[in-house]
Amino acid sequence: MGYRTIAAILQASEDTPRVLACAIDLAKTFGGHIIGIHSEPLPVSYGTGMGYPDTSYIAIASEENKKRAAAILAMFRTRVDAADVSAEWYGSESFAGDSGLAALPTVRSADLIVAQQVNPDAESISTGDIEALLFESGRPVLLVPYAGKSQGSSVKRVLIAWNGSKEAARAVFDALPFIKQAEMAEILVIDGEENGSDAKGIAAALGRYGANTAVTELASGGIAIGDVIANRAAEMQADLVVMGAYSASWLKEWFFGGATRTALKSMPALTLMSR
Repeated sequence: MGYRTIAAILQASEDTPRVLACAIDLAKTFGGHIIGIHSEPLPVSYGTGMGYPDTSYIAIASEENKKRAAAILAMFRTRVDAADVSAEWYGSESFAGDSGLAALPTVRSADLIVAQQVNPDAESISTGDIEALLFESGRPVLLVPYAGKSQGSSVKRVLIAWNGSKEAARAVFDALPFIKQAEMAEILVIDGEENGSDAKGIAAALGRYGANTAVTELASGGIAIGDVIANRAAEMQADLVVMGAYSASWLKEWFFGGATRTALKSMPALTLMSR
């Protein structure tokens, strides 16, 4: 069991090297095929003072789009050819110009989606493309941290954030290829007595796959759940965090923050999320 079809979401030249490094590493580990996905925005004309569309702007914007897409495609081809992995390219133009949104029809046939976490230091942080993948793809999303390890084959320590939800259950079984090869998978339960979470069942199920598991129970003590997970991941030097996405209300997390939004912006390790 492994990830045989891996969709790599390549938003820009800045995130392409890290996403490709992870996707290629996984393809070599599991004998997988990579689909590189990139979308450029459709040029939208602006009206001139006379009310006519500015066709020169459309031509210039279109040429710039082609240059950006060609640079990312060249990087993709160079790296997959050098690694000698099976791969194909899916390029497109869309009104949003968002590679995550444009990828939805394609990624539903993938075993795993690989995308980069947003830059937590950016002035304007948008997680829209990743959220679209989580909500609409029906597939697990592996987030490559903006800074830190990006190699999936080096996953030795896995942290499973377990709250007993259907989202967490899906994430655990979506992450089985990683969990089975890991030296240790720690199942983290936070405020278990309060929310009724019990890790015995999932620990036993993973044990039947030969996984080496341990259960850790922590009290949040007023600290945000996402921060508790991130802190524990840093403490144990986790190579991978596994968690359900938006098992609490999406609207609540949007306004008040939550574990999912913390992971999208600042998780210190590779993070696999499912919903």
